[in-house]
Amino acid sequence: MKWNKERAKEWLDRSNNSSLEYMKFICLYIGLEILTKGKLGRRDELIDDIKNSIQKQILDNCESQLLYFQENEIKNEYDRPKVMLKDSKHQVEILKNVESSYAKKLIAMLDIYYIIRGNIVHGHKSFYSADDRKSAENAGVFLKYFLHFILRYDDSVKG
Repeated sequence: MKWNKERAKEWLDRSNNSSLEYMKFICLYIGLEILTKGKLGRRDELIDDIKNSIQKQILDNCESQLLYFQENEIKNEYDRPKVMLKDSKHQVEILKNVESSYAKKLIAMLDIYYIIRGNIVHGHKSFYSADDRKSAENAGVFLKYFLHFILRYDDSVKG
């Protein structure tokens, strides 16, 4: 995969300049979308492009975020009738399963973040509640690390 690094760096900088957690999260999510050229819709393909050892490092460095989303289901507040992901129950089970591969866990995390993004952009979330802010904050930490890692290490990508 050819990564679109320069534009992604701009969105990473925008996230660093925001004081609101949900805006940081949105900027990071946009940066990841740009970096991967829209491949987030095909998460399995995206994660397959990242070496297994790098997948492990990403998860190891985001252990507290992984634990947070193992314990906290994110309900979908997306207001459209056709919703691919109703909630994060299935993804939570993948994250809790010790036999799940690194790739499956990363895909589950990205699925959860897709729900959070939909809640912010399309749904009814205002992020006044502590739980909503905590979800956005944890998701943002993971996305920031994910972006930093891909932007820094060209050898993290297969090919």
